Amino acid sequence: MWKPSRLRVSSLITLVIAGCGAAEIAPAAPTAELSALERYFPAAEGSVWSYDVDTGEPLKSLVITRVVMRQGEHFALSSSGSEPVFYQLREDGIFHLDSGSYLLKLPLEIGTTWRSRGGVAEIVEVGTDVRIEREEESAHFSPCVVVEERGRASSARIRTTYCEGVGVVRIETELEGALHPRPTVATLRGHLLAEEAAPSSP
Repeated sequence: MWKPSRLRVSSLITLVIAGCGAAEIAPAAPTAELSALERYFPAAEGSVWSYDVDTGEPLKSLVITRVVMRQGEHFALSSSGSEPVFYQLREDGIFHLDSGSYLLKLPLEIGTTWRSRGGVAEIVEVGTDVRIEREEESAHFSPCVVVEERGRASSARIRTTYCEGVGVVRIETELEGALHPRPTVATLRGHLLAEEAAPSSP
């Protein structure tokens, strides 16, 4: 029987995150005039996020995601130089054009459910606090929204944490029945929003 590999899980995380060196970790700085969606998923062209991806191997991978295009309500993301993925900011959510599904959907309340690219997604936590601990520094983000997605054709379970004024800060992927049940985790290393002239201090 075919079993999902660690490489496949890492590739899946790259798609979910969907490419400059890493920006420094900065605390949330929400902008009042942004919509509720853009406060949790900033989409200004030039914004960039870097992630440490822990697959359980001795060395972590680095994924860099940036907004490479913004025209009106349309924008595109590229992760580590991959082909751009195109989205549309709609009144009810962030819409993935190719699949005809949503990445994030309003209202940002527990129980909100929608069809996602890989299956069904649901908001399972709101108002969550997230602290990222590192050897040289730590950062605290709040409030945050956690979305859990379960695949229709696969055994993948993906938990994505969006934090206000930052965007995606954590993605945890588990494959039920995998040879290595340890989850693969992508954690925010740093970010720089296009509206900011320079990273702010932790």
